[in-house]
Amino acid sequence: MHNGPAGRCAYRLYVPARKGEGPRPLLVMLHGCTQDPEDFATGTRMNEIAEEANLLVAYPEQDRSANAHLCWNWFDPAHQRGGSGEPAILGGIVEDIARSHAVDRERIFAAGLSAGGAMAAVLGSARPDLFAAVGIHSGLPYASARDVGSALAVMRSGKAAARGGVPSVPTIVFHGTRDTTVHPANGDRLAGLNPAEQTGGDTITGAANGRAFTRTRCPARGSRPVVEHWRVEGLGHAWSGGNASGSFADPIGPDASREMVRFFFEVAGGNT
Repeated sequence: MHNGPAGRCAYRLYVPARKGEGPRPLLVMLHGCTQDPEDFATGTRMNEIAEEANLLVAYPEQDRSANAHLCWNWFDPAHQRGGSGEPAILGGIVEDIARSHAVDRERIFAAGLSAGGAMAAVLGSARPDLFAAVGIHSGLPYASARDVGSALAVMRSGKAAARGGVPSVPTIVFHGTRDTTVHPANGDRLAGLNPAEQTGGDTITGAANGRAFTRTRCPARGSRPVVEHWRVEGLGHAWSGGNASGSFADPIGPDASREMVRFFFEVAGGNT
């Protein structure tokens, strides 16, 4: 349990069975609405990848007193700044873990699904001092909503009056073309792509585990970091290549967990 100035938050920590050789990278995994850490770990299969990559994985748990649906409050301005609210709580969890385990401070990452993906976007924009890269699955851009009403509107349409856009750190985005909960245009905006033309970077098409995808990699330009965007054909509001025993997880399609860890290690160093 983390208990800090910004608030309390329970979390689970997965430590790989093999002994760490020096500091290990840390990944903070943020579940979606109605989920909990155990469900999210099952659905994403991230612990399996962590064993291979010798990666610490933290699973913070949203409290029902903070949100009745167990969503991270990505849409609330009180939780869109690095030094307060949920970003401060999540940063505090990282610091707790770093005090009890050898953590590689240059390889701390965050990833999430839906509301958890939107909160990962917040961390990638508001805490670039702490997180080296983020992964956003079926999520929404930073500060694209200011309250529940505008959150529902941007979820439905992918259009927002607020700034939103690409996070401040290297980012990998996954989004399904049949997501009827969070419009796929949100994934395009997160990657800085033109939704109509799907251009803006080096694009390849392919298929993985029975589902076609388009992967666009936009190199770093000026202050903009590298972004990798996966548009998965036929995928709904679910973690691509996940374990169907977990909620909001689809076993068909590219392995989002494996690709995220591969991307994180590419941009921050290390081997999967």
